Amino acid sequence: MQARLIAEELKKALVRGTFQPGEKLKQDDLATRFSASRIPVRDALAHLAFEGLVTLEPNKGAHVIALNRAEIREAYDLRVMLEVDALRRAIPQYDEKALQNLHYCLKLSDVEAAGPNWADGDRMFHAALYAPAKRHQQIAMIEKLRLSCQIQIAAYGALPARTPEWLTDHQLIVQAVEAGGVETATQHLIRHLRNAEAHLLAALPVSSG
Repeated sequence: MQARLIAEELKKALVRGTFQPGEKLKQDDLATRFSASRIPVRDALAHLAFEGLVTLEPNKGAHVIALNRAEIREAYDLRVMLEVDALRRAIPQYDEKALQNLHYCLKLSDVEAAGPNWADGDRMFHAALYAPAKRHQQIAMIEKLRLSCQIQIAAYGALPARTPEWLTDHQLIVQAVEAGGVETATQHLIRHLRNAEAHLLAALPVSSG
């Protein structure tokens, strides 16, 4: 299996909570898991380290990222700043096609919410939400922060535990987008992100700093 495919499969496992934050990712075990040699596994880990999802240290190997409380707060501060700005820029650019795509992703998110692919559905919804802004670098930064948060969320089951609440948030945001209500939409989004932050922090072990 090629390094790129291993990286994608490993990323899916990370956001599903298969590995715990801080857990060591042993190359031999991963090679067996993916029926591959150590070389593409090593390259896949290097790729995920570049994305900020894995840490690589000399003589210590690869570990799943583990964010402490201060790092989680910083990540959500950045997400609020970047995602609210992206939504503000996106709303005036919405057309019928973009709205149809947003509704499709909303339904997909609803369907996936109760299963192991909840993070994929949530990611697709937010990607569709900001897409009309056409801020590709900004959206890439948002995605990187989102993935790092989702790895922590999956490990502690913080967000799936409040599924009805965050799905309602999605619906309210879409309604505001349709009405062209920039301030209403952004307020719903801020509450959505801050509630996710609060639930994650509450689920974190006391020893997490």
